[in-house]
Amino acid sequence: MTIRDNMKIRSIGRQITDGVKLYAYPMLDRLAEKAINEILDVASIRSRSQLEGWLSRKAVALKRHLLLFSEVEKMVQQAGFDSIEEARAAVKALTGELPKEYNHKFVSGAFPVFISANDKFLSKNTAYIYFWVFLDKVGKGETFSNVDFSPAAMNLFQRAMWDGMIEEKTKGLHDSTWKVVMDPMHKLKLKVERLPVKLQKILAKS
Repeated sequence: MTIRDNMKIRSIGRQITDGVKLYAYPMLDRLAEKAINEILDVASIRSRSQLEGWLSRKAVALKRHLLLFSEVEKMVQQAGFDSIEEARAAVKALTGELPKEYNHKFVSGAFPVFISANDKFLSKNTAYIYFWVFLDKVGKGETFSNVDFSPAAMNLFQRAMWDGMIEEKTKGLHDSTWKVVMDPMHKLKLKVERLPVKLQKILAKS
């Protein structure tokens, strides 16, 4: 085949990769790229038409084994998560691999304090899971204080109340007192278990 033919075939490979629409994790992007490159390097195929046909068949096989972005979004929403990133953070929290760089926002001790939800690292996609980690540190049946009345913090508290995780005990001008009424990690485990096992494994590795 000519150089021009190879360029056209590689273009087809990129189109197939784009068509798969993997759900945006670098590890899966590399998997798709590796699969296409392996296809392109097969020495037994000697013509463009043969390779184009094989590429199409491999693309179908690839789509059968890898989850589409829209399918994953539907799965995580059915499990009770707002986004794929939130589901990923939940899986990481259960395995103990969730990054700890947000701990300075949560002060533990004899009387834990929730300090702030406003942090450039604490995105809306993962903040709720970090809030649950904080609640787990407080402990079921225990109380904590909140000194953050920002919209971001209020969203976290409102959602946790809807989920039956916390209840407000007192409300002052500068702080409020809350009680953890459910076991956060147990409830989080139940939510994660609603995800397909295959997806749990992929999220854990990404």
